[in-house]
Amino acid sequence: MKKHVISMIALSSVLFLSGACSPDTSAGEVDDSASAVAADDSVSPVGVDVSAKVDRDSWIIELPVHRYTLSSEDQAYLLSAGSVAMAECTRTKLDGVAWTGFPPEIFMPVNPPVFSEFGPWNKDMAAQFGFTRVETSKTPIANRGLSAQSAEIKAGWTSRSDSNGKMLEKAEAKMSEACDSYPMLKKFDVREVSGSGPWKNEFAETRMRLFDDPRAQEIAGELEACFDKQGLQMNSEAPGFVEGVDGFVDPTEESIALALKAAQCQEETDATPRLAQVWADLQAPIVKKYAKELIAQRALIDERVAEAKQYIQEHPELFELPIK
Repeated sequence: MKKHVISMIALSSVLFLSGACSPDTSAGEVDDSASAVAADDSVSPVGVDVSAKVDRDSWIIELPVHRYTLSSEDQAYLLSAGSVAMAECTRTKLDGVAWTGFPPEIFMPVNPPVFSEFGPWNKDMAAQFGFTRVETSKTPIANRGLSAQSAEIKAGWTSRSDSNGKMLEKAEAKMSEACDSYPMLKKFDVREVSGSGPWKNEFAETRMRLFDDPRAQEIAGELEACFDKQGLQMNSEAPGFVEGVDGFVDPTEESIALALKAAQCQEETDATPRLAQVWADLQAPIVKKYAKELIAQRALIDERVAEAKQYIQEHPELFELPIK
């Protein structure tokens, strides 16, 4: 059970504090908003999607791997349900020990899964976020009706974390003995639901191999040439970003000014959607190779998330702090 508790706390903390017509595959243009571009999709197994879907309005690009793995929202529901399972187990099996569940909204990201692997790729994104990763930013995207995490949500995280921390100090050994094999805890374990298989490493390797592909090299070269004209030095290890600018800190006036120049180059070259297409092409053979396993994995994720939502709804009392 200790492994369940520690992994749950670690991943929970990360998610809370954080609050991927067909183009010319030799680096041609990608269709407009919400377009789908596929790599030899005609021979894809039934039920398998190997396209790259580009939604320019929402700044989202969905790669093949995204369809068969946990999203941030999926993780939020599973973590919440797992915490409820821990609360149910401790409160029914142990005297004087009461874990408290975390509602899913505590883990929900502020922004949708905006694609920024290759830096800001339009001026609106650059104007608000500079080079900062939008998906993990605590600042909501402007003019979309999104809200930052409320003071109530932050306070709820703090109070429950403090209470649960005291329970661990008080009775970790007892909790381990009583709840290590608790079925509902295992059922909603993010690691169990996310699955395992050789495709995980193979998908990861496609990112490492991306710029070995001549098409990606050509696109990056076009982008770098535009950067040079704008007086920008492109990061050699992170194409689309500027040398010396950190994409994991809040934007500044200076970084936004640089990002606007970079975004202008992105728009002129259409670099990010084209690079995403090459990346999708590299992922396509893996999706086809493990089609049966990936379809099963997606089905399991959908099933578990649906069960998590129901379980959460059925146990509102387990989100309440224990009475002192």
